[in-house]
Amino acid sequence: MLKPALLYLFLFSLFSFPVLADILPTPKLTPQPATEQQSKLLLEGKKLHDEGQFELAIAKYEAVLKENADNVTAIYEMAFSYAGKKEYAKSQELALKAAQYKTDILPDVYILVGNNFDALGDYEKAVKVYQAGIKSFPDTGRLYFNLGIAYHNHGKIDDARKTLKQAVVAEPGHLTSHLVLGQIYYYNEYPIPALLALSRFLAAEPLSKRSPIALQLVEKILTQGLQKGQKPDEFTILFNPNEKKDEGDFTTESTMLSLLAAANTTEEERGKTELQHLTHQLSTLFVSMGEGKKKKAAGFGALYYAPFFVELAQHKFADAFAYVVFQRKNPAEAKKWLDANQNTVKEMRQWMAAYKWPKVKV
Repeated sequence: MLKPALLYLFLFSLFSFPVLADILPTPKLTPQPATEQQSKLLLEGKKLHDEGQFELAIAKYEAVLKENADNVTAIYEMAFSYAGKKEYAKSQELALKAAQYKTDILPDVYILVGNNFDALGDYEKAVKVYQAGIKSFPDTGRLYFNLGIAYHNHGKIDDARKTLKQAVVAEPGHLTSHLVLGQIYYYNEYPIPALLALSRFLAAEPLSKRSPIALQLVEKILTQGLQKGQKPDEFTILFNPNEKKDEGDFTTESTMLSLLAAANTTEEERGKTELQHLTHQLSTLFVSMGEGKKKKAAGFGALYYAPFFVELAQHKFADAFAYVVFQRKNPAEAKKWLDANQNTVKEMRQWMAAYKWPKVKV
């Protein structure tokens, strides 16, 4: 149910909304809260939307608006369902109507307006809307995320990487930002930052529909330092002396991964399972990151992601973390280990939930 109007007025007195008169309306209207029956219809509509039944969802929202024309949630959700139908012009008409209201869902309204502009071929307006939203709601990571996606889709990779870093700082719990940032890192030759960002994602979503994307890249990073020869026992350890350092100097970690990959080919290690090899590599990397005297860190990967994994290892959670990350590789084998170490896994999850991600300036 929507918050009382007086609370909206107080909330919105805290923000200074940018003037984009030719694009966005200034939010001046006060929404009206839903009745119990209207709230039920809204929930039914959202469920139908999630099932892809957009027309049926829209009918639920229309029923709400017939009784309550100022229910901004119904307006927004209807706009969202029209976007699901790819009827972006109709969605935009409703989204801009929702943008007239002083509401705590305004960040999501701005995201939808921006997405619609981009889908309708007006990238410049989309960017302006995201930027306007960020100015008003600087702690909403989803706004940075959508701006980053727009940049990426239009070939502005450096801008996308910067904006997605801002997204994870603003909203560390927005897992998709970690996933996409990890992919951008990987395809732009930042292997260790990619590994850290993708591992962060996999620890929270090890078995989701999206996890194979991240898992495949993590495996490639763990094995890219080893080039196989023509014979089974032939291989070359690879080092990149020109590895990029603007996200942090991770040459030591890259070298460590190459050596660990080579160690897996020894007679002693051949009897171990693939899951054992992968978890050992990952956990050993995290432990090594916290060992020895480190020079002063610089770069986002070193300042934002690395401290999490150093502290993770210091709490003796590296093995548990690695088994959670790789459990999709062999669910039965992973479950056996995780069940045998369930207290450690529970403590690790509690620590992760309480971890305070640093407010790194990007």
